[in-house]
Amino acid sequence: MVPTDHHPVRGRSESACSKFVQCVDKYPWRFIRSPGHRAWHRPSSAKSPGLAGWHGGIVDCFHDHGYHLLTGGTFVMHPPGFHDHTVHLLPERADHPVVAGLDDFSVRTEQYWVLTDPHIDVLATTVFPPDDLRDRPAVMPAVWTRTWGAGRVFSTIGHKPDDFDVPEVRTLTERGLLWASR
Repeated sequence: MVPTDHHPVRGRSESACSKFVQCVDKYPWRFIRSPGHRAWHRPSSAKSPGLAGWHGGIVDCFHDHGYHLLTGGTFVMHPPGFHDHTVHLLPERADHPVVAGLDDFSVRTEQYWVLTDPHIDVLATTVFPPDDLRDRPAVMPAVWTRTWGAGRVFSTIGHKPDDFDVPEVRTLTERGLLWASR
């Protein structure tokens, strides 16, 4: 259930979220490839901007080890097509502002197999069932945050615009964008 009156990211408005997204859309290289990019590699940087992503773009955007260290993961594959699967929120992270008040939910979209950094803060997972290649289920991070120096990074699930018709997908994506843009 998505709470209608609960918004744990205080002091942020939708306009702040929109401005952040517009800035990333208008100046993506400023956040990733400019000389300022090196600031992501210096943990002491006080001016590190936030980075947030939806779809595999955040973890499959660039084939660069530094970028994958920044985002906390790298995309490996997804089974062909869209699949019904459940996103399981981790009970021990239920107080995180991105997922507070949300419950597990089902979605029909791509399900990503990713390799992740052990320093990410996993907020939700999905499970790949056993198949002809794997003899047991594989639990995969699906939504996570991390800090990188003074910057914040958020990564989440989704592939197509109608994924936002699932209230939980929309809510956690909006909250994640706000969290990263602080």
